[in-house]
Amino acid sequence: MHGGRRALLRLVWLFAVVGVRADQTEVAGTMPEDYLPALKTILQNAWGRAPRSLESELDMLQAEARRDMMNADRLPHFGGWADLARNQSAVSGSSSSESRDTGLFYRLELDQSLFHWGELKNKSAIGRLGVLMAEKNYAEAARQLAVTLRQSYLELVVKKMRLKQARAALELATDDLKLAQERAAHGEIAPGDMAGRELSFREQSLQVATVEEEFAAARRSFARVAGLKELPESEVADEIPAPKYSEATTQAILAGFMRDGGKTAFEAEINSMRATEADLNYRIARVKLLPKLDALLSHSLQNSTNVSGNSVTQTGISTDTIGLHVGWSIFDGFYSRGEKRSALADRRRYEQRSERAAAEALDRAQNLTRRLGFDLQAMDFAQAHVNIAKASQEQLEAELPRGTVSPSMIGATKVSRYQAEADRASMRANFFGRWSELVSLAGLDPAINTLPARYVRNKP
Repeated sequence: MHGGRRALLRLVWLFAVVGVRADQTEVAGTMPEDYLPALKTILQNAWGRAPRSLESELDMLQAEARRDMMNADRLPHFGGWADLARNQSAVSGSSSSESRDTGLFYRLELDQSLFHWGELKNKSAIGRLGVLMAEKNYAEAARQLAVTLRQSYLELVVKKMRLKQARAALELATDDLKLAQERAAHGEIAPGDMAGRELSFREQSLQVATVEEEFAAARRSFARVAGLKELPESEVADEIPAPKYSEATTQAILAGFMRDGGKTAFEAEINSMRATEADLNYRIARVKLLPKLDALLSHSLQNSTNVSGNSVTQTGISTDTIGLHVGWSIFDGFYSRGEKRSALADRRRYEQRSERAAAEALDRAQNLTRRLGFDLQAMDFAQAHVNIAKASQEQLEAELPRGTVSPSMIGATKVSRYQAEADRASMRANFFGRWSELVSLAGLDPAINTLPARYVRNKP
């Protein structure tokens, strides 16, 4: 009976794992770059040339160098010295006693640490942990860059559509001013009305210039972050397509993240590693006042000439030493005690930060999920406004041949439609931005799939 229950539980667990993996694969095709080819190309090439990638690579090189430095004490140390000199000495009060050392003098030494109570092993562990944190930072920088570029590109699309609406409004204001000038020439418009239309035209011209400058500045900023020389207006999409949303996929992503307790979030993992590092520092400080055992191997040569009265003696002295050395720091003025207390405080601090970061990541994931639901409703409302604007424009265009409407009225509805479409694009950008952040927060971002697996795997 119990064996059958265990088999059933294993079967349920297997289906659960398969289901989670299936949900993860469904993320493909839902990201903004899957709808916007230009953005996909930018993301594929950004990490190799973005300024943040170079900084992260340098951080990893420094971490690897520190790891080698931490491992140095565990390896044999070999060195020595050599002199080519003439030394002369005499004994005070004895003019017949004199010695001279002439020639080559050298000493070679090889020493190896043998037993330091785990101190050297823990130092090496700190070095390896530093490399792991640098790799994690590298992957996190790539993830954040992808999220930033997606959101910034979507904002560029919205700005481009706002600019389209402003240019259409300026075109309408230009036509209206020309018509007013023609009527004013025939005395059909009062001077005050004409001044108002000229002011409206200048205000609209200023608005277009302002939006154009904001759009250009945003493109320059985006290009710098992405590592591009420039981003022409033509490479910004004209529209944001309607996203496809799966409630099941969203809930599966959230459930997986909740199941991990948010511990796979970047801040939680990094602080957990720092807590481990503090624990290793405590272990090192704990054994500082214990005796340490090292091995020593050396060889030296010294040439000596001794003069005593009429006797001259030349001697070459060769010395070989093999031995064990015990070093023991018995009292260091409570320095090691302070190190232990500091390390324990650091460990508690980073453990608390890790727990807090995990809780904040869980809250963020839940908030993003709820906001996605709001974004869906906002997109529906925005689409309804677009439909109304289109219907109004089509109705006026149908009445134009009858002469019941003017071209300026159709132009006004066209501007209204552009505004509604820009508002709809803004709602879609909000949705895509939050969806990308949720997927990325859960560790499923396709943009970092090209990184080495060790950079993105869960760290101990």
